[in-house]
Amino acid sequence: MSFKYQFVHSFDGYDSNLLLLLHGLGDDYRNFLNFGKKLKLPQTALASLSAPLQVPFFEGYAWYDSFDLNTGEMKIPSENEVTTLRKKLLSFIEKEFLNNPTKTKNFKPEMIFLLGFGQGGQVLLDFGLAITKELKLGGIINIGGFRCNIPSFNSSNSISTPILTTLGLLDQEMLNEKEKTVNNFKNVQAFNKENFLFSLISDKGLEMPKSEQEMRIIMEFLGKHLFIRNLKLESMADLIEIK
Repeated sequence: MSFKYQFVHSFDGYDSNLLLLLHGLGDDYRNFLNFGKKLKLPQTALASLSAPLQVPFFEGYAWYDSFDLNTGEMKIPSENEVTTLRKKLLSFIEKEFLNNPTKTKNFKPEMIFLLGFGQGGQVLLDFGLAITKELKLGGIINIGGFRCNIPSFNSSNSISTPILTTLGLLDQEMLNEKEKTVNNFKNVQAFNKENFLFSLISDKGLEMPKSEQEMRIIMEFLGKHLFIRNLKLESMADLIEIK
């Protein structure tokens, strides 16, 4: 399965990194691409993916079958749905961006980053926790996603890809499961202190990052893991004569 997506080269002309964007429930990839552009990450191309399922009676899309059509209530995805989507996402990344014969879309795994909001963040949280030995990517940022099957970790089984999660303390759904969520995250962090970070943001519901506090957390994470070429130093190579 291939996801519909829009690819945009880095604003500065150097595609050293790739940031994959997964929108939230009811949104679409075009809207979420605008958020990626506003980040203005140096030397970072963008690819905004569309969720595969259209939300009934709306124009937006969903990553999972999300609504009971009889009651209108939200549905929690089944384990089979989660596993299937995870495998499809992994296959998509490998085909489109790791083994792509087109040079402009070929990236090393450690230079590929993923950022998701809401349900898109939930997809990435599951993805990052599950690919411990299959693939080491540059980093995953999950904004607002918290429902996830948490695997068991120990000293010999740890996360390979750095993951950052930010959750709003005014998100009512998260608050209903806050104790369980925080305990789950702490259990993961116990064996992944360097690669699993989460922050609880006050005065925020399930919404995109707006506060200076949250944006600083996100940008510090990216700043630590993005690969940035020293273009000035590279340009000096032709000027230095070695005898």
